[in-house]
Amino acid sequence: MSKKSTSPATKEDITSLEKRTDIKFEAILELVKEESKETRQYIKKELEKTHKYINEEIKETHKYIKEEAKETHKYIKEEAKETRHHFDVVAENIHQDVAGANKDEISFIKNQKIPNLEKRVTALEQR
Repeated sequence: MSKKSTSPATKEDITSLEKRTDIKFEAILELVKEESKETRQYIKKELEKTHKYINEEIKETHKYIKEEAKETHKYIKEEAKETRHHFDVVAENIHQDVAGANKDEISFIKNQKIPNLEKRVTALEQR
């Protein structure tokens, strides 16, 4: 069947056209199937790569968190030790201050003379 033909298509022309169309359709269908298979394989490979990458990132993040936790624990331990030392120093200073103040108070009381104390005590005793 030619384009310039003005006569109607014959049965042979239609059959020939159907065969060529069927062949082209089958070929296109096979190509689509192959493309679909290749696309699925490509997607699967990319998903596997992504999965592997995510797992590696999770492992690295876990490792980082563990290291940070160790450093934080070490820091807290050092700070606790320093705080305890500071507390001990302050407590010792307070202890010494109180002991010194107690001695001062006792010596002050001993040295303090109350006017007419003896007379007042004697008067109270006589009553």
